[in-house]
Amino acid sequence: MSLRDLKTNIAGLTGAERFLDAWIGWRGGDLVPHRASVAPEDLKSTMRSVSILELPGDDTIGVRLLATALQEKISDHAKIKDLLLLTNEADRQERKSRYQKVVSNPCAMLAENELYLKSGFRFDIYTFALPVKCAVPDCTLVYRLTEFVSRVPEYEFKPSEFFEIPLSKNVRFFELY
Repeated sequence: MSLRDLKTNIAGLTGAERFLDAWIGWRGGDLVPHRASVAPEDLKSTMRSVSILELPGDDTIGVRLLATALQEKISDHAKIKDLLLLTNEADRQERKSRYQKVVSNPCAMLAENELYLKSGFRFDIYTFALPVKCAVPDCTLVYRLTEFVSRVPEYEFKPSEFFEIPLSKNVRFFELY
C-alpha cells in the first residue's frame, strides 16, 4: 500500500494526521528524514503521544523516549528501556521483526490494538510508526505515535495494574512514496 493509502487509513485520527504531515515535512526530498531535520515543535500537542525507539542488532527494542501519554497509563513501567520487556515472551520476535521491517524496508506501520488493565478496563489504540535516520551509519530510529481512540474516564483506571502490551492483530505496512 502507498502513502496515499496510509493517508486514507489514518483519516480522522488527528494525532496520526499531524504526525504524518510533520514527518513528510522533515523528510524534504528524501525517502526517510534525518534526525537533524526533526522539529518536535511541528508536532504541537501530538508530541506527548510520540515515543522514540531504536533497533540495535541485539534482541531489544530500545526506548529512547517513551510517550508521555503512554507513561501516564503504565506508570510502573515508565522507565522501561526495552519495549520487548512489556511484550509476552512468545510474541517478542514478531514484534521485533515488525519494527525491523519499518527500518530495513523503509515503510510506515499502522496497527490497531487493545490494552487491558488487570482491573478489566480496556483502551483501544492505534500505533503508527515511521523511520528516522541518525547521523551515525547504520542507525535508524522509529518514531511511534500511540493514539488512544477510546478510553475510560481518568479516575477509573489504575496505572499500577497495567501488565503488558499485547501483539497487535491488525497490522498494515505502507510504502513511503
